[in-house]
This record gives sequence, C-alpha cells and structure tokens, in this order.
Amino acid sequence: MNVFISGASTGIGLATSQLFIARGARVIGSVRDQEVGDNLKKELGENFDYVLLDLRDQKAIAELPHLLKSRFSISELHILVNNAGRAYAAPFLEQNFTEITEMIEINVLGLMRLTQSLLPLLGASRPLRTRMGRVINISSISGLVGTPFLAGYVASKHAVEGFSESLRRELQIFGIGVVVIGPGSVNTPIWKKGLTSLEKITRGGIYENSFKKFIRFVEDEIAHSLPAVQVAEAIYHASLVQKPKQRYAVIPRPFRNSILPALLPKSFLDESMAKALGLTKE
Repeated sequence: MNVFISGASTGIGLATSQLFIARGARVIGSVRDQEVGDNLKKELGENFDYVLLDLRDQKAIAELPHLLKSRFSISELHILVNNAGRAYAAPFLEQNFTEITEMIEINVLGLMRLTQSLLPLLGASRPLRTRMGRVINISSISGLVGTPFLAGYVASKHAVEGFSESLRRELQIFGIGVVVIGPGSVNTPIWKKGLTSLEKITRGGIYENSFKKFIRFVEDEIAHSLPAVQVAEAIYHASLVQKPKQRYAVIPRPFRNSILPALLPKSFLDESMAKALGLTKE
C-alpha cells in the first residue's frame, strides 16, 4: 500500500507516517527541509521516502506525479493524507495579512492543488481499477466552530470542509472516497509556532486583555490535548475501513468542546465567548 502524507515531519503527519509504516505500508512524506527529511529517513527506515515540497509551489505540485514515478517507481497511490497546514492567531483587525494569505495558500489552495495533481494516481483516470484510492483531509474543530482571534484559520478549515463535501460527491464515479478528520486540540507544534507573536501584536491595543485571556484558553486546551497518535489511528481507520464515515471528530473533552456547542443557540455562544474573553462592549 502506497501512502502520501503532506507535512510528515512533525505532529499528526509524523505520527501517521510512523503508524502506517509499522503496519506495513510504504509512505512518501512531504517536508520542506532536506536535513529534516534525511533524519526522518534514518528514523523511519526503508519504507519511508520523502520529497521536498512547499504547498505554495504550483510548479512543484504539478510535477509531483512524474517525480513519484521516476524517483520512487510509484505509479499508483492508495491513500493521500492532506495534513500540512499553518495556524496563526491574532485579532483580525490587527493581524498581518501575510499570515492570513499563508494559511489560505497552504491550508486550502495547497491542499486542493495537491489533491488535483495526485488524483490520477489514486484512480481518477481508471474507473475500473480494482482497489480505488482514498483522500483523507485533515480539518479541525475550527472547520465547524468559529473562535475569536482565529478568523483566518477558521476560514481555511471551513473551506476544507466544504471542498471535501463537494469532492466526495464528485469522486463517487471513480469509487474514490473522501474523508474529513476534524481534530480538536492535539499535542503538536502547530500552535506553539502560531502563538509566538501574539503579545507583540496586541500590546496596548483594545484587544490586549482579551488576547491574554485567549492565550490562557489555548494553554489550557494544550494541557488537555490528545496525543497525535490518537488522530493517526483515526486516519488509519478511515483509510482502510470499507465504508468510512464522512467525518471523524477526534476531540478531547467532547461534551464541552463539541456536543454542547452544537446544541446551544449561536447567540448564547456569542455572549458566552464575549464574556469569557472580555469582548463585551462597555
């Protein structure tokens, strides 16, 4: 079984690579740094190979199928895991728009370009293929719920949810499945990277105190986060089960973080979040 995983160097991507390899699959992972790729190759062994890939590089993505065939003799993929992503938090009013652009380019456009490029290897050019491929798109609880100070990230993950639903229906003609994995807080470096400039952005502004409360909220979520391997197990299951669900939610404290918000009126959630973060107008 051949598996392509974007963003394989850390977090969910690394845990998923380790799990698939441990269960006998061959994994090709995308990374952005050659030294990181070389170290991963040493760690994960002969069933792992990597490609250097920036999801903003349209030309490299377009050439990827040829690269997989010529370098690794891969003419057929079974699983594509769209995992690579960026997350930056800030009040939208104050956020540097380059961060928003980067999230949209990688989380949405990069994911879509990579999927389109690799679909023929997953069976989109061969309707009678015996074993059809499957696309696993990593979304987030933010693909369903809007949290203050995450507007750009939330927008990108809502886009992934909508794209996945449309694509799932289109690809039925080939028998290719499309599944969304929607994690909550997971113990990965993504938020540590995205929170580095927070206080600098908001110092002295109208959102300063609210943003500090938001940081404490994120830190609490990180403290209760799930290990990345738990998400990897859901990805593995969704990849191989004969009839997967359309979406898998892998969420810590699910009643608080998923079930209750789905039941409550949005106006109540608006007021609750505003009070919790000090966003009410005086």
